[in-house]
Parts: sequence; structure tokens; C-alpha cells
Amino acid sequence: MKNLQLTWTWVFLSVLHTNEAIMGASVVYVPEEHFLFLACRRGSDVEWTHETVRINATKHMSRESPLGRTKYQLLPDGTLYIRELEKSDRGRYYCNGWLVAEVIILT
Repeated sequence: MKNLQLTWTWVFLSVLHTNEAIMGASVVYVPEEHFLFLACRRGSDVEWTHETVRINATKHMSRESPLGRTKYQLLPDGTLYIRELEKSDRGRYYCNGWLVAEVIILT
């Protein structure tokens, strides 16, 4: 009985932890081949990840200059710009380890 109780406690705490992480994020629906801006409220020194993979974004120096042709760009305030969204871009995006958005690509 004690093992069963410990198992239930672990499952319950795991579910609570997962739900808290998702509740703090936005669910974003974006059409395929469009673009997306994801804001990070954690300062300008940020690291973005898609699921568990670090995003290698090109630093964009000024809001006034046009955005380049690279897939991922990092704006001066830490915002991530993603161009020409594909099905593979769906999933969770994290800024400095904090869940920012669950992205769903519409086809």
C-alpha cells in the first residue's frame, strides 16, 4: 500500500509540474509559410530552444533595418523572429529555460 501511495504522489506532482509550465505559456496557431515573433520577458541576453534543441539565431542589430533571410533572428530585446514556418517548427519554445509558447502550424 505504501508503494502505491508513493507512486500516486509522484504521478500527481509530475502532472502538476507539467500543467504549471504549460499554463504560463501561450498557444499560438500560425499558418504554414508565415512568420512569427516570440517575445522573451527575461531580458536581452537570452537563449532560445525549440523542444530540447538550442536555436542558433542571427543577431539583428536594429529595429529599423529590414529583417534578413535567415530562418531565425534574435532582435535586440530578446524577441525571436522565425520566418517561413514549416510543419517541423511546431512544438514548444523556451527562452532561458522558461516555456514561452506552444506553436501549432496550420496546414
